[in-house]
Amino acid sequence: MQRVQGIVCVGMLVIGGCGAPEGQPSESVMVEDSVDPTLVRPFEINVPDEVLVDLDERLSRTRFPVQIGESWKYGTDRAYLQELVSYWLNEYDWRD
Repeated sequence: MQRVQGIVCVGMLVIGGCGAPEGQPSESVMVEDSVDPTLVRPFEINVPDEVLVDLDERLSRTRFPVQIGESWKYGTDRAYLQELVSYWLNEYDWRD
């Protein structure tokens, strides 16, 4: 067996980072050399409530840019981005 240091990062850009809290080591994981790297393995992510409260506050303060030209030609479509932010704020269960 080979010892691998690491932590799973999900939605890193959305929740503002990943890894162990500053000053704390990340979780150690034992990985067998013969394990198929394509296998799907269960994992659990624990995000503190303060991080989700901060995320809600930042999403609710989102300022959407003026749409320039055709949709998607110069970046993300404004209507799509507004729907996505609304979904994250009002429908998506960040705990599930």
